[in-house]
Amino acid sequence: MIAAARKSGETGTTAPSQKAASRRHAGNKTKTSPDIHRPFDESLLAGMTGRLVETAILEKIGETLGMALIEPFINMIGKSSGIPFTVRYTGIETGHLAALMDKPAANAAFCIADTTPWYSHSIAAIDGSLIIGFVERLLGGDSDIVPDTSGRALSAIEYDVSSVLFESFIKAFSSLVLEPADIKTKLAKPRGKSDLGERDLPADDYAVALVWAIAFGQNTASLRLIVPQNILRRSALKTQEDKDKAPKTRPEWASGLSSQLSHSSVTLKASIALEPITLGHLRRLKVGDILPFDDEEGLNVLLQANEKNLFWCDFGRSGEDFCVRVREPHGLKKDLISEILR
Repeated sequence: MIAAARKSGETGTTAPSQKAASRRHAGNKTKTSPDIHRPFDESLLAGMTGRLVETAILEKIGETLGMALIEPFINMIGKSSGIPFTVRYTGIETGHLAALMDKPAANAAFCIADTTPWYSHSIAAIDGSLIIGFVERLLGGDSDIVPDTSGRALSAIEYDVSSVLFESFIKAFSSLVLEPADIKTKLAKPRGKSDLGERDLPADDYAVALVWAIAFGQNTASLRLIVPQNILRRSALKTQEDKDKAPKTRPEWASGLSSQLSHSSVTLKASIALEPITLGHLRRLKVGDILPFDDEEGLNVLLQANEKNLFWCDFGRSGEDFCVRVREPHGLKKDLISEILR
């Protein structure tokens, strides 16, 4: 009995200790270590890679381009339609592309423009009310006041006519950021937002919208240009001084003439200086006399064409033939063909 009790007691005293240790061990297993693999902050990464730009920088560039666009845009619309418009720059909107695409009116028309080398997927958007009023004016409508049409989708004809506005706008904007020779814009057919597929749009990244208020009569609506923020960040207004410094494009006839001249035959003349002689020696010269080259500093040969000095050359032999080797230009500062023909 005593032995049995002792055995039972030993069992009773050790079991709680084992259970506590087991609980402590289990508790240690359930503790979690700090999460050191949290996702990198998206906006911080975008800022580091240049995709997210400070708002103040975007506002400054946007205002410069936005104000500069007004005059050329009005002029282009006037030439295309004969309708007097007023345009006012109102500022920028920033955010992800998808959010900015929701800003225009529900019946706005969108146009994807290729303005390479500036950017290949510029998105222009014009509120539908302006397009409806524009079409009515073109069809001879007398009133400038257009009723609220925000709930009506644009017709196929209205989408087609809106291309006049988009083309004028994109050409005017391209003239601000591109050299005249680089302006080669391509515009997709204007469509509603619901008709734009994923393949039509760039990735949903940080974007900026430049916004203008465009109006004629009492009809006012918004015009937007949406591009990635890093595209606007590296944009610069091309001033008239920049355009004047740009190389002028040669006329087609001039290029053709230059090509023909490149294949024309030219007679070259090589002149070698002789040793100086006196006038008396010159008077005594007769057929058969031999005159030596002036070779104190080597045989300098002056190569000419059409009595124009072209190159200094070295005189020598190649096999059994005497020849000259071109050494350096004779002070030419212009195109070779232009110098010969001058």
